[in-house]
Amino acid sequence: MRTLLPLLLLAAACGGASAPQVPAPDPHGAWPYELPRFLAPRPTTPAITAADLATRLYIIADDSMQGREAGTPGNVMVTNYIASEFARLGLRPMGDHGTYFQTIGFVSGGFEGTPALSFRGQGLVAWQEFAPLAPISNAPLQPDFDRTDVPTLYAGRWGDTAVAIDPARAQGAILVLQVPLDPRGAPVIGFWNVPDPRVAALSGSIAGVLLVAPRTVVAAFTNVFQARRTGLLPAPKAGTFPALVAADSSLTGALFPQPIDSVAPGTMGAPLTAAFHYAYRPVPDPARNVIAMLPGSDPALRAQYVVIGAHNDHVGIGAQALDHDSLRAANIVTRPIGANQRPRTPSPDEAAEIAQLLENARAKRGGAIRRDSIFNGAIDDGSGTVILLEIAEALVHEPAPRRSILFVSHTGEEKGLLGSQWFTDHPTVPRDSIVAALNMDMPAANRDPNWTPGTPYGIQLIGSRRLSTQLGATIDSINASYGRDSMAIDYSYDAPGHPLNRYCRSDHFMYARYGIPITYFSFGYSPDYHMVSDEPQYIDYPRSEKAAHFVHDILVASADRPQRYVVDGKRQDPNQPCRQ
Repeated sequence: MRTLLPLLLLAAACGGASAPQVPAPDPHGAWPYELPRFLAPRPTTPAITAADLATRLYIIADDSMQGREAGTPGNVMVTNYIASEFARLGLRPMGDHGTYFQTIGFVSGGFEGTPALSFRGQGLVAWQEFAPLAPISNAPLQPDFDRTDVPTLYAGRWGDTAVAIDPARAQGAILVLQVPLDPRGAPVIGFWNVPDPRVAALSGSIAGVLLVAPRTVVAAFTNVFQARRTGLLPAPKAGTFPALVAADSSLTGALFPQPIDSVAPGTMGAPLTAAFHYAYRPVPDPARNVIAMLPGSDPALRAQYVVIGAHNDHVGIGAQALDHDSLRAANIVTRPIGANQRPRTPSPDEAAEIAQLLENARAKRGGAIRRDSIFNGAIDDGSGTVILLEIAEALVHEPAPRRSILFVSHTGEEKGLLGSQWFTDHPTVPRDSIVAALNMDMPAANRDPNWTPGTPYGIQLIGSRRLSTQLGATIDSINASYGRDSMAIDYSYDAPGHPLNRYCRSDHFMYARYGIPITYFSFGYSPDYHMVSDEPQYIDYPRSEKAAHFVHDILVASADRPQRYVVDGKRQDPNQPCRQ
């Protein structure tokens, strides 16, 4: 890991005289297109330029930022840098207590000590024969349980509403439910995401739920809940209940004298004794959104806002160092969209292609092997963050738009859209004053060796007409105004039910769930997606510059409209899961 870059140097480096050109490709680079691995910080300019984008991205995606994982020192450093840039540009702080920062309720949760579970003195082995479930957003679970000799009542399979439960017999008891099976007889994956209405109806009167499951399901829950987990502190919910999971083979003869498949619903089992405690602790380093505002010029409209956002976090540092070039060669051939695809064994032809790519990279490095463990997140989403800053610097040197512009650098996107969820649930401006939200996630790409100068750059848009057809029309009109310089817009990823589920996978959804018109701008996935090879030396900066101008123009047009966008699309319940 390189020495940490002094933040004062970073703040001072990004203001002043004219910026340099994008550095020329490195003749000694290991790949056909590769810029120098390091670039010294240089002053940026008011104009949006490829060179400025490179300057900023080499800062944000530097090894010193430690992968920018939310709740770590690296993410604190990058949010300090973003806030320092907002301050340098003279933008108004719109975070907590007059600062640029909005600290989200990011905590670490885990079971304290070893959970215990037994039937008439016959104990089960924690994390092998049973696993308690932690409180999670889609299951109303209490964090604590400490009861002795609680009656148990078998109620069939989870979700089987054909089996009625007698409320009088269930009063104060543990409901015993089997995990549902699919037509092949395998446990249904994610069954807990579909509530059992019988359990929900009795949640205020039962003592808890015991899920009887194959050992593989217990092992899956163990993998999820045994280690400490980070996330937003759950809000208290009424009608919650604790839930347990155990393997049916371990329970035979303990809970019921016969195998669970032979037990009739309504049968009482052996009393249960259990104790476990789940506690939350603050993370050592805060997870922070960074929020700033450029006031609008129109007194009648400046109390309305157009949000432009990107996420500042990535996934941190890997547990072990990998061979950078070997990983990149294999992914280029077998995983063209990176971590969205599982590793697989290459065919003989693919293996030969991988070997040739690696041989070429090794030759350029003089045979050296580069070990790498830092997920720099240059494309994801350093590229969106630097465009956010470039647009901010451009706008403060232009006539102010009529509406105010709210710049929101979200944290915790990689943890489940936590920063955008927190901001939209706890907005620092009235939520109904936000007329649109533009989200940039991966608006950069590796240089395409097949791209021909003079042909349109491609860009992927999602959600631009889902809530407001007027927003989609504005975007298409602006693009048409570019004439021969227009972007080739790809709307295919916006299709309902698209298998990559991208409408639900970035921060724009947290605005859309509240009926705020949104658009998601991206160049999509690459072999470097969520890999240690996502680094700034591989980026096509002129293409990112084109995207930055496009988003800038849409932002200004949205802020200058006489009327706010009409919401004519289907709204959803903000508390329900997203649907592609």
